[in-house]
Order: sequence, then structure tokens, then C-alpha cells
Amino acid sequence: MNKYALPIAAILALPAVVSAQLFTEHNLFVTGSMTASTSDIEGSLAVGGSLSLTDYSVGLLLPAWNGTSNTITVGGNMPLTRPTIYSGNARSVGTATTSAVSFSGGGTVAGFTATNLNFASQDTLYTAVATELLTRPANGSFTNTAGTLTLNAAGNGLSVYTFSGSILPAINAFTINGSSSATVVVNVTGTSASIQNKSFILGGGITASHVLFNFPSATTLTVSGIALGGSI
Repeated sequence: MNKYALPIAAILALPAVVSAQLFTEHNLFVTGSMTASTSDIEGSLAVGGSLSLTDYSVGLLLPAWNGTSNTITVGGNMPLTRPTIYSGNARSVGTATTSAVSFSGGGTVAGFTATNLNFASQDTLYTAVATELLTRPANGSFTNTAGTLTLNAAGNGLSVYTFSGSILPAINAFTINGSSSATVVVNVTGTSASIQNKSFILGGGITASHVLFNFPSATTLTVSGIALGGSI
């Protein structure tokens, strides 16, 4: 799964509570635990609970930190099996167990390492942002034809869409069309969501750094078999 930080231009279209740091420090921030395999996150990763990765890569698009910064920060235990870690370190407050770790651009893995990340306060901030985004009126046009959901962002501003998570299993393909300066927010309601085995296309010049998927009520999110272009 590909995840990207939103650029300043996209952040300016979002609520005032959102700061630049919020969307650029980590590409994926998880306050609970995370298990993932055979995919990737192309920026940095922070997990408040335990993190288990198998055949997974993190940090491909990060600058060459050469071990001076953390690509992965974990508040619990961190079992890693055949991961590729780009640019920096993997650090966990709990036990780090590793097998066949591959580094690119320097870095090390270490357990029992203190972190200055306050996962609880960050969770409060992200929750406030997610809740506010859900209140934004839906103003984007879309079609849902034969299992293909096509979102058509208007102009150069912010286009908001809100869907129930219950429709996702019936969707076979996502297409998001918009200009290079358009920003798209897709709100998905429900306590759980699953996006699996679907195609994903960005058209018209819009880039993944201008697409945000918001799951404000979800306590469980499953993503597999899709090259999802956007932030979550």
C-alpha cells in the first residue's frame, strides 16, 4: 500500500487545526497495533502498539537519513521478518526481534529504546481532524457503474466525498480524476472498513499527495491487493 504525506498546498485546503507537521512527519500513524505483509509504505511509520512486518518495505521516498532519523518508531514490541528499511532506523520501546533485515541508506534496528512520541496526544489531534473532515459537506461529483467508483474533482479547490464503508466490498475499481492542483478527501463511515483486491487509478493530473482517505470511526481497517494512491 502506498501512502504519501500531503504537501503544503493540500494542507491549506484542510481545516485550520491541521498543521504542516501533522501530515508530513509520518505517512502512517497508528495508535494501536499493526500487522502487515508483502506491501510497502513509502514514507515513515509510527505505531503506538506492537508492529509486525513480513516481507514489507518502509521509507522508499524518504531522503537519505543514513541512520540519523527513525524510519520506523514503535511503542510496543517489533517483530520484523525480511523487511526492507530505507534511509533510517527502526526503534521500539519494547522488544525488537528481527530476521533478514535489509537496509538501504544506512540505519539500524534496536529495541528498548525510548521515544519522544506522545501517541495519546497525537491520537487526540488526528481524531479531531478526522471528525472535522466528516462534517465537511460533500461537494464532489461521482459515478458508481458496474462496480467502478469514479470521483471527479472539480476545479482547483477541495472536493469532499462521503461514503458508507458497507459499499466497499462491491467496488472493483477506484478512479479519481482531477487537476494537478485539486485536493480530494474521501470520508468513509463505519467502525470497520476493508479495501481489498481492487484497481486504483489517478487521472487528469491529480497526484497521490493530494488525496486523503479519512476513516473517522473505524477501529479496524484492512487494506490489501490495491496500490492505494493517497494518505490515510
